[in-house]
Amino acid sequence: MVIGSLPRPQWVIDLIDERERETISQDDFDRGLDRAVQFAIEMQERAGIDIITDGEWRRRTYFTGFAQATEGFEKDVIVVQVLDGRTKKWPGIVGKLKHVGPIAVEEVRFVKSCTSRMVKATLPSPYMIDRWFYDPEASSSAYASREEVLQDAADVLRQEVLALRDLGVDLIQFDDAMIGRFIGDEYNPSGTNPKVKITMADRDRELEMAISSLNRVTEGIDGVTTALHVCRGHRGRMHVAHGGFEPLVPYLYRANVDILALELAADDAGTLDALENFPEDKMLGMGVIDVLSREIDPPSVLIERVKSMERFIDRERLILNPDCGFAPGYDNPISLDEAYNKLKSVSAAARQLR
Repeated sequence: MVIGSLPRPQWVIDLIDERERETISQDDFDRGLDRAVQFAIEMQERAGIDIITDGEWRRRTYFTGFAQATEGFEKDVIVVQVLDGRTKKWPGIVGKLKHVGPIAVEEVRFVKSCTSRMVKATLPSPYMIDRWFYDPEASSSAYASREEVLQDAADVLRQEVLALRDLGVDLIQFDDAMIGRFIGDEYNPSGTNPKVKITMADRDRELEMAISSLNRVTEGIDGVTTALHVCRGHRGRMHVAHGGFEPLVPYLYRANVDILALELAADDAGTLDALENFPEDKMLGMGVIDVLSREIDPPSVLIERVKSMERFIDRERLILNPDCGFAPGYDNPISLDEAYNKLKSVSAAARQLR
C-alpha cells in the first residue's frame, strides 16, 4: 500500500494555490482534481499497489483538510517555523470543534468510483490536531485545556470514521507525525506552535494523551480495518526526528487499531529489535523503502528487510509500504517518477514474497 500522499504535479499545486487565494471556484477546482486523481489512481494501479488513496492531492497538507471541514477554526492564527527554515501560518482553534461536513468521505467516494481495488482513507490523529492547531491564547475562549481539545477532536473524527465505514472504505488510517518526535534524545519543535512548550521530559504524559485520544475514536467500532501511521516527520528530504521506536512501543502496542504502519527503512530508523514483542492481534505496515533517499532500492533489498523482520512477526501479518507519504506538504520536492519507481519496487517485492 501507499501510506497516503503522492508528489503533486505543478498544475495540481497551482490549482491548490488558486483555491487558497479564492481565485477559482470550488466547482472548477473539483473538476480539475477529478481528472488529476484519476491519474494518481492509475499510477498506483500500474505500479502494482493493492490499497489505493487519491494521493491526498485535494489537500494542501495531510492535516489541514480537517480544519477546512470542521467548525471552530480561523485562518492564519498560528505562525511557525518549519524544518527548512521558512515561516508558515496554520489555522488555529478559536471555537468548539464540531463535525459539520465530510473530511475524507467525498475524497474516498470518488476513489471508489474509479477503482476496483481496496481503498484507504487517511485522517490526522486527535493528537496531531491538538499539536498543530491548539493555541493557548486563541483557543482559550473555547477550551480550558489541551485535554478538552483532544476529546472534541476525537469525537469529530469518530463521526467521520462511522461515515467512512458506512461508505464501505476498506481501511482508515490515522496519521501521527507528532508521536514520532519522542524518539531519540532531543525534542524537535519545528513546525509547531512556539507558545506550547513540549520537551522530552513530557514524553510519557504526551504519549498517554495521544493513545488515549485515538482509542476514544475507535472504541467499539467494527466493520472496517484501522491503522496508525507513525513517522518522524519530514520535509525537503530531511527527518524532523531521528532514532528507533523503542520509547514509543509500549504506547503503540496499546493503540486500538488493526495495523501499525511504521518507518523502518531509513538510515536513522534504528533497528528492528524495537519490535521484538510485536502484538499478535496486529498487522505491521512495514516501511521497506526510504522516501527521503534518492536511491531506489531494488526488490531484492526490500525482500531482505522483510526476512529480517520475520524473526518477530509472521509474513502473513505484514503489509509492505514506503516509510511515509511522499509529499505530506503539497510542495514537497520529491518527483512523481521517483515515487512511481519506488512503488513499483515495493509491489515487486510483495509479489516475490507471496
